[in-house]
Amino acid sequence: MRLVLLLLIGAVAAVAQNRTSALVPARFDCAIDGAVVDHVTHQPVPRAKIAVVWPGGNRTGAADNSGRWSFGGIACARVSVSASRFGYLDSGYIGSPPLNFLLSPDSPSHLSIELTPQATVTGKVVDENGDPVAGMRIVPYIARVVDGRRQLTNGPQTVTNDIGQFRVAPLEPGRYTVCAEPAMGQANYQEACYPAPLEAGPASAMRLDAGQESEVDFALARAHLVRLSGVVTGLHPGARAAVWLSRPGLARRQPAMTSNVSPEGAFAFREVPAGSWTLTATANLDERSWSARIPVEVGDSDVDGIVLTPEPPMTIAGTIRTDSQNAPAESGPGVGLSLRLAGSMPAARNFGTVNVVFSDDNRSFTITGITPGSYSLTMSAPPFFLKSATLGGLDIGHGEFTINTDPGPMEIVLSDAGGSLEGDVSMYDGSPAASASIILLREGEFVRVLSVVNGHFNVGNLQPGAYTVSAWDSIRNVEYANPEWMRQYAEASAAVTIEAGHDARIKLIRQAAPLE
Repeated sequence: MRLVLLLLIGAVAAVAQNRTSALVPARFDCAIDGAVVDHVTHQPVPRAKIAVVWPGGNRTGAADNSGRWSFGGIACARVSVSASRFGYLDSGYIGSPPLNFLLSPDSPSHLSIELTPQATVTGKVVDENGDPVAGMRIVPYIARVVDGRRQLTNGPQTVTNDIGQFRVAPLEPGRYTVCAEPAMGQANYQEACYPAPLEAGPASAMRLDAGQESEVDFALARAHLVRLSGVVTGLHPGARAAVWLSRPGLARRQPAMTSNVSPEGAFAFREVPAGSWTLTATANLDERSWSARIPVEVGDSDVDGIVLTPEPPMTIAGTIRTDSQNAPAESGPGVGLSLRLAGSMPAARNFGTVNVVFSDDNRSFTITGITPGSYSLTMSAPPFFLKSATLGGLDIGHGEFTINTDPGPMEIVLSDAGGSLEGDVSMYDGSPAASASIILLREGEFVRVLSVVNGHFNVGNLQPGAYTVSAWDSIRNVEYANPEWMRQYAEASAAVTIEAGHDARIKLIRQAAPLE
C-alpha cells in the first residue's frame, strides 16, 4: 500500500510540475510600448505607473513627462497591461480597461491607455445650532447598473473630522445621492441625503462629471427615538440566537443595530429612529441556522410585542441530464452552479451559507442552506449550454424566481447542440477597437458578456435562437435588462440567428454607454 501511495504522490507531483512548466513563457524577446492619455482632455498623463503582468512574472515602470512608455524583454505570452496615477481612477472605469491579450513578436505592440480624472465631494456637517458634528458617516450612493438595471449602490465612505468637514475621493463620474448617516452612538441625529432621499432613486440623483469637485453641506436635526421589542419563539434551552435591525434595500451602507436575546427569547432595541426597517433573527437549532425576517414600520411611539419565529433552512435535490449528440459519457460534465439571493439587504445574505454538493458522477446534486427569498440561477458547463432548468416543475432558467416553502426537485438539462459566433468590432472611424465589452441577448434575455481584444471576438457553446449583439466601451452603464433603454441607446446592435452546428459572423461598432 505504501508503494502505491508513493507512486501516486510521484504521479501527482509530475502532473503538477508539467502544468506549472506549461504556464511559464518560453520566449522573452517581445516588446511593448504605448502612451497614457486623459480620457476627458485627451492630453498626455505624465509619470503614470505602468504594470505588465504575465503568468509567472511582471514588469513595472513609469511613463515619461509626455505620457509615453516602453518595455523590452517582455514574455511572449498572454499579458495584462494597466496604468494608474494619483488623481485618476485606475484603468478600467471609463476609457480603456486593463488590456489582456496574447503578445507575440508579430502582434501590434503600441497601446493607448486612457485614465479618467477622479471626481470629489467635499462639505461640512453641523447640528441645529450650527455646531460641527464629528464622526458622522458620509456615504455617496452612485446610480450604477446592477444585473442590467440602474439603481443606487453605495460607494466609498468617510467620516467627518473634528470640525465636521469631510472629503470623499476617488469617485467615478455618474449620478450620486450623498447621505450623512448616523454612525454607532449617533442615533440621536436624523439621516440626511442630498439632493433627495435614497427612496427617490437614481432619477433624483445629482450628476458628477469626471474631474469635478462638488460641495455638499448638511444641517442635521435631532431624531425622535423609540423602543422596539419582542420575542424569538421556538428556542431550545441553550440555543444561540441573534436579532438585528437594518434598513431595507441593497443600497444602504448603514450597519445593522443588534440586540441581545435572553434565554426566554426576549429582545429590545431602545434607540430606534422613525422609518422603514427590516427585523431579522437567526438561531442555531439542530446544528443548522434557522432564520426569520419581517418588515417593521417605526413611527413616533414604541413598537412592542413583535414575534419572530425562525424557520429551518431548505434543501433542494437536483439532477443533471445531458442532451448530447455524442456518445454518453460515464459521468456528467463538470458543472459550476450557484443560487444568488437577489433583491434583498446585504444582511440577508448572512442567514446561512448556500452550499452545492455534486455526486461523484456529476449527475445529481444537493443544495442546502436555502432561506426564503428571490433567487437567480447561474451555471457553466462547457461545452454544454443550459437548455432548461425547472424547480418543482416551474421554469427557473429565465430571470429571478421565488422560494418560500419546500419547492420540490430541481432538474437541469444541458445540451451540446449549440452554435458559435465570431465577430469584429471597430470604432466609428473604422479602426479596430482595442477593447470592448460585448453583450449577448437571446430573444431579449441576457446571456453573457464577452471581452474584445484588438477588435475581434469568438464564442462557442451558444444555444440556438435569435440574438441581439452590441459592443460597448464599458459594461458599467449598459442597462441591458431594460428594453426601453436598449431601444434608445443600442442603435448599433446587430441581429443574428445562431443555429446548431453552424458558425455565424457579424461586424459591430463600439458604442459609448451614457452615464445616465
